[in-house]
Amino acid sequence: MIGTGLFVVWWTVITVLSSYYGKESNTNAIGSGATIAFIYLFGVTYSFSYTPLQALYPVECLKYETRAKGMGIFSFYTNIATLFNSYVIAVIVERIKWRFFLIYIAWDILELIVIYFLYIPLFLPSLLSFVMVRGLTDMVYSFVETRSRTLEEVNEIFKDPMPRNKSLQKHDILVTQNGILYQGLEGDQQNPEAARPPPEQNL
Repeated sequence: MIGTGLFVVWWTVITVLSSYYGKESNTNAIGSGATIAFIYLFGVTYSFSYTPLQALYPVECLKYETRAKGMGIFSFYTNIATLFNSYVIAVIVERIKWRFFLIYIAWDILELIVIYFLYIPLFLPSLLSFVMVRGLTDMVYSFVETRSRTLEEVNEIFKDPMPRNKSLQKHDILVTQNGILYQGLEGDQQNPEAARPPPEQNL
């Protein structure tokens, strides 16, 4: 979310600078250099926030049975985007100049809104009820928390009817002099045995 917010800032600055210093008649070397500097800032921000996720997050979110097909589809659309970026964007920028960057700003703002309302747990319960009514449950699959999870834990999360809620469940841990005891899920009232610490074993 922080990276996407910075995208909006960087592209806004790049758009403003390009509108002033991106003309062929421009003689202000400092303004042109500032534009290039912010383009590099965008690249650095993208490398830290989105580049690692491109290969890791699809693998984590897909079930084991569909992982190979999912990565194949991911690679297919990635190649389409690469083709578009290589041959189409240059022609568009040549014709409409800096105005094309407004599309980037609008898209990043849209991403920021989606992440803010779907990813942050504070807004999740009410949003999930809306999504269920609309029949768009697959949308929330992309916002499952998979950090520090094993493949077995990820599969267990996606077997749940609400994977996002399952991934956010907290566990009660009791720390004693003899070690750490697991007490079950936080607020689990349906299974009283889950809240009972396991018997201590002498090793």
